[in-house]
Amino acid sequence: PPPLARGPMLVCIDTSGSMRGAPEQLAKAVVLQAARTAHRERRACQLIAFGGAGELLTHELALTPAGLDALLDFIGQAFDGGTDLAAPLAHAVAAVHSARWQQADLLLVSDGEFGCTPATLALLDGARQRHGLRVQGVLVGDARRWACWRSATRSTGCATGAATRPTRRARMPTVTRRCTARASPRSTSPTR
Repeated sequence: PPPLARGPMLVCIDTSGSMRGAPEQLAKAVVLQAARTAHRERRACQLIAFGGAGELLTHELALTPAGLDALLDFIGQAFDGGTDLAAPLAHAVAAVHSARWQQADLLLVSDGEFGCTPATLALLDGARQRHGLRVQGVLVGDARRWACWRSATRSTGCATGAATRPTRRARMPTVTRRCTARASPRSTSPTR
């Protein structure tokens, strides 16, 4: 099949309490790279940072003075609560209803410590079908979290093959359905 056209980027970053330390730093590095890639490829890029219920921060990322200010604000900010995935995904789906964000690539970066309701999955599936939303995920965390994630994917019938080849593509049991990268920081920093 021909390569897909590159649409705008929606970067959904988990900054909940469970991401504190090295996972959060790695997730923020992914945001920096996404902003660089979007600029180089002349793609719009929106950041959606989330934590627990009611904790949602959005910024359009561009290499402009306002965009850089938003990026710096995000780098210095985090949420300390739980993880509510429904609100940021609903925000992303609402964005793809506008012409500017159709055919978007949604990148979800998280430690995977969240639940996802069937209603949220249905919302994403509808956005995929009607608006061309493509969803990718980056799972960050330590070996213990990775082992839990692998166990969950086995119980849902998803094939991982990632036990011996961590960079191999794997299927996620929840929202992103495909994990394109795995990173395991060797240590986490102490509380802020």
